[in-house]
Amino acid sequence: AALVNLIAHKAVDFGISPKGQSDFQDLEDLPNIVGHQDVDCTLCPGENLEAKLESIRSDVQVKYTRLKDTGASFVPVVKAKLIEQSATELELEPGQTATIWADYKNTGNFTWRRYFEDTVYLVSANYDKNSLLQLSSIGENQVDFEEGNIAPQETGRVSFTIKAPIDQLLATETFYLVYDGEEIPGSRFTVEVEVVGLEYAADLSMDDILPASFVRAKIRTTFRFVNKGVKTWTKENSYLNIYDLNLNPSVYHDSSWATQDGEIRQVENSVKNGEAATFVFYLKSPSSPGLYKQIFKLFCEDEEIINGKVNFITRVDSHYQAELIEHNIPPAILSIWKPKATIKFKNTGIATWDQNLRLNVYDLSYQPSRFVDNSWPSSSGQFRLKESTVAPGETGTFEFVYRNRQTGIYKQIFRLESTNRNITIQNGSFSLITRVD
Repeated sequence: AALVNLIAHKAVDFGISPKGQSDFQDLEDLPNIVGHQDVDCTLCPGENLEAKLESIRSDVQVKYTRLKDTGASFVPVVKAKLIEQSATELELEPGQTATIWADYKNTGNFTWRRYFEDTVYLVSANYDKNSLLQLSSIGENQVDFEEGNIAPQETGRVSFTIKAPIDQLLATETFYLVYDGEEIPGSRFTVEVEVVGLEYAADLSMDDILPASFVRAKIRTTFRFVNKGVKTWTKENSYLNIYDLNLNPSVYHDSSWATQDGEIRQVENSVKNGEAATFVFYLKSPSSPGLYKQIFKLFCEDEEIINGKVNFITRVDSHYQAELIEHNIPPAILSIWKPKATIKFKNTGIATWDQNLRLNVYDLSYQPSRFVDNSWPSSSGQFRLKESTVAPGETGTFEFVYRNRQTGIYKQIFRLESTNRNITIQNGSFSLITRVD
């Protein structure tokens, strides 16, 4: 009876069917409850108990079913506590290896068994993203505990080897424990490696690049890079280049640059390891508002310096900006109607609007409007402000009549434009779908 009770509880704990069968050692299917002599050359457990195995299986199945029905099944609680780890910050030569270890305490309610399929093991968070530390001893992104079994309240250790990259100045890797494909909370730890002994390496220590500017602005900019390599930079052999997205020529090109890509030289005659090089240059903001990616790359002896590449997203605004306040254009009209439209924009920029500002109306793909009226100055409208000037913060009004004798559904694009081609009205457009019946 004690044996039946014990096996029934263990069967519930591990989800094993007492009357079922399972593949044993990939050789054959055996009953889930067997004697030692059924799988090895031994007389264990003895012929008297061996003769009772079939009745034991039946009795265990009854007890197992009763336990399951009463909700007595074991619910594993997976918890771990990081007790200690090896150094979190290391200095390594390129390609040099180091051993990393961490000790964890099992604070859950079941034993971690290394030979179980659903066990607790360590993984790298960066494994699927080409690990920066080039892990050399994690097979299939898994590190098992050195101990075979770690019971609740016991401590186990994971250890593995990392290799410093040859093309990075700093590399950071995060690790955590996993059970059943899920991260165990509170098990993360991080290792940071500074790679020393590189020939050419840099660290950006200062920049005053502006996150936003106005169109066609000329901006004085300063970068400082610390030489982290063993070779000295000189004014003759080092330079900074500036690119646009996909390393295309920069839209911030200024006439003061030595070449299309910049070739900005350092201020100092020479910069040794640990010293800083200063680069002073001008950027010329593009003429169109928007978001732009700037890529800065540092070179020495025409070789790209490791960690000498930095990216910035910068915004360019127009002095002329607008916000649609209201309009009275209905979603549908009759072909015999000739309604009057009123559209109001708020001046949200820093420049005053005058009579050079016009409202134009276009069809799909900015083709001439289908709603043109004989009263329009042109097929695109060219409507003038009702007010003579509109200062920042004030509202400008446009009024016009429109009609369309052709039934259908049309897209209308309303856009503020200036007769001065160098002026762009930011956020000064909107579109509507209008049905003509």
